[in-house]
Amino acid sequence: MISFPKPPKKKHSRHISNPKPTYEDYCEFDEDGAVCGQPYAETHEIWGGKAYRNTSIKFKMQMKLCRKHHNYVQDSPKATKYREELNRRYQRIFEERNPGLCFVKVFGQDYIRGKL
Repeated sequence: MISFPKPPKKKHSRHISNPKPTYEDYCEFDEDGAVCGQPYAETHEIWGGKAYRNTSIKFKMQMKLCRKHHNYVQDSPKATKYREELNRRYQRIFEERNPGLCFVKVFGQDYIRGKL
């Protein structure tokens, strides 16, 4: 029986728009007018998941969040109101930056007007 060597494992590489956090990356989490400001904040895609993560990266719909607030925004049921506010805020930013594109066609939902 002939055995062939296994191919080398691929190294995990970060996406070019999601570099390793540095001391200059500050957390942008703001609730009630108080900004966190912790260094080494990670990049958070506003519309994540398999469906819209790459689209969020492409249109720079991202913000920096420290690990604590990143987990809070992603997983906490208490953060629903904050996530909805972020969706509306970044939809406005998208529409200002890309006046020729329809937000609903790109992201599938209208967060400001509440229509599909």
